[in-house]
Order: sequence, then structure tokens, then C-alpha cells
Amino acid sequence: MENKKVQGDYKAQYESLRDYCEELIRSNTGTTVKLDVETECDPSNLTRKFKRIYICLGALKECFKIAKRELLGLDGCFMKGPYPGQILIAVGVDTNNGIYPVAYALVEAETNVSWTWFLECLGDDLDLPSNSNFTFISDRKRV
Repeated sequence: MENKKVQGDYKAQYESLRDYCEELIRSNTGTTVKLDVETECDPSNLTRKFKRIYICLGALKECFKIAKRELLGLDGCFMKGPYPGQILIAVGVDTNNGIYPVAYALVEAETNVSWTWFLECLGDDLDLPSNSNFTFISDRKRV
């Protein structure tokens, strides 16, 4: 019981995710949130299950567009706990050479599909044309 008070209730946090998304959009002008859910396999159970979420805060998006630096760092890390997955992130470099998050996503796994989804969301948010001359830095090797 005490452990739950300190660490929180994972299930309750996921249940309030839609409210969190709405609050992010309401309180941060220009913010983009994309929440994907899956329906459960059991047709008699009409609940949905979290699949992935993409978040790009409006102020950070505008900072990236104003800085006009055609450089993004990309990385992913594991989420531990009862709901495993990956955190994907894109970071930019500001005019003082400081690093700041541009967008992030929580996804089911670090796969080509999840990275493609993340980068498509990011490209839409940053108004990147498909033939733009951008530099992406990542530690991921090509397979």
C-alpha cells in the first residue's frame, strides 16, 4: 500500500491519459497530441488499450521553427514497470547551443513502424517538406 502511494498507480495513470492530453492542449497553445488506442480482442468487452502517444508542446515547436537550425537528435530508451515500451524523443539545438526537447512519444516498441509514425508526426508538426535538407543524429545503426 505504501509503495503504491510513493510510486503511484500505473493503471490509474493510463486511465486518466485522455484528460492529460486535453489539459496539455488547453493550457499550451499550438500543442499537438496524438493518442492511439486499440480495442480489446474480446468483442463483449468494449474497453480500449493504450498503444502509443505523441506530444509536441507548442512553445517548443515554435522555438524550433524560429531557431531555423536544420538539425535534430533522435533517440529512444526503454520504459520499465508493468507497462513496458519505449520513449522516442527528438531534440533540437537553440541559438545558445542548448539542447531542448522538440517532441516525444511513448510507443509499444522501438520498431521501424513506431519510428516511422513518430517521424511522420514530427514532420507534420514542424512543416518539414519531404525533400528538406535536414540532418538527423542518432545512435541507431542501419540494419
